Amino acid sequence: MKLIIISYSFPPKPGVGGRRWAKFAKWFQRKGHIVTVLTSRSLEAGSAWSADIEGFKNKVIQVDCPPLPSILASVPKNLVEKVKYRVAMSLMKQKADGNYYDASIGWSTFLVPHIKKLNKEGYTHVVASGGPFNYLLGISEICSKLNMKFVSDFRDPWTNNETSFGYSELTLGRLEIEKEKEVSVIRNSDAVVSVAETMTGYFRCLQDEDKFHTIINGFDPDEIPTSIARTTEKIQLVFVGTLYTKTLRHVNAFRDALDQMENAEKLEVHFYGDMSEKARSILDSSPAIHIHGLVSIDQARNAIASADVTMLFLTDDLTYSFSTKFCEYVAASKPIWVISQAGITPDYVEEHQIGVHSLPKAESIVKTLDNILSERKQFGGGYANFDSSGFNLDKLADKYLEILENA
Repeated sequence: MKLIIISYSFPPKPGVGGRRWAKFAKWFQRKGHIVTVLTSRSLEAGSAWSADIEGFKNKVIQVDCPPLPSILASVPKNLVEKVKYRVAMSLMKQKADGNYYDASIGWSTFLVPHIKKLNKEGYTHVVASGGPFNYLLGISEICSKLNMKFVSDFRDPWTNNETSFGYSELTLGRLEIEKEKEVSVIRNSDAVVSVAETMTGYFRCLQDEDKFHTIINGFDPDEIPTSIARTTEKIQLVFVGTLYTKTLRHVNAFRDALDQMENAEKLEVHFYGDMSEKARSILDSSPAIHIHGLVSIDQARNAIASADVTMLFLTDDLTYSFSTKFCEYVAASKPIWVISQAGITPDYVEEHQIGVHSLPKAESIVKTLDNILSERKQFGGGYANFDSSGFNLDKLADKYLEILENA
């Protein structure tokens, strides 16, 4: 097949948003398919997944996008910045009929000439990933006119998103407009792919057709961590990834639990990745916790390899998520400690005996810490009989290609 992949974020642009399609593009090409990627233009570089696209040469095309006011990309710190922020936000509200936080507003107009040109060169399929989401409508319509197969791919929920992209802050009128766009994109799609079965179920409710599929992000078998010799007798708990603001309740409970432990000196807790200043201030108050910030992919892989227990903090609306870090923990056969409300993910780790679940309350977390320290309960014993192939990108790419061929 000759495939066009559209992903607003893509290497060399930094950020985890480019990871899904950097990986699948690599594996699609490795399996003999021709792939061209359209992505937003960016002056930033430093993606952790740039090595995955080294073989693409001129097959990654950066496409201009109507610029968002730069002030909206930061939190205003003084009166002048607050005034500028409000003026910029007012202008965006006038420009957008639905979600004024969506970075892809108007992008489809810039993408269409590239899609038409590639269509003349024999490209038959378009996979467009969201979020952001608004550009999907224009792309789905042009693909229909060009008789190209259109697959909408969702890394995140759209109008029922409670964590990001600002959907929880929209007025009912603007949200209804977004819902109309969402329904139109689903109807225009030859196939709809989501990263979680819960998301797939939601989209399936918008149209009763057999075109909905779940393909998780998965782990890359090229990057499975290898064991690292221990340098400390302390038990190492490791978190790798983005610590989302909506997990601050969980973070507070975790810190409180550590404060209550009489033998917390037997633990080393390491956080690698991005977090808010508020989260940092909460965690910094515990001597058992070490905050490393953003690190390279090799450093993150080594951190996972050295862990006794790996950690996930899930927001209340995403307790069904098998995130990238979840898959990388699985790749390393590391016990996974999920701190969240009840949900599919914590149920999964306990059912398969590859981890343990705690509620985001200090008393629940203390109980798990006691078990870790006393060794009364061994986590992750189920890995001996656990089949991780369902999380392997090599296998997932085959499954995705089958969906594309049958779209």
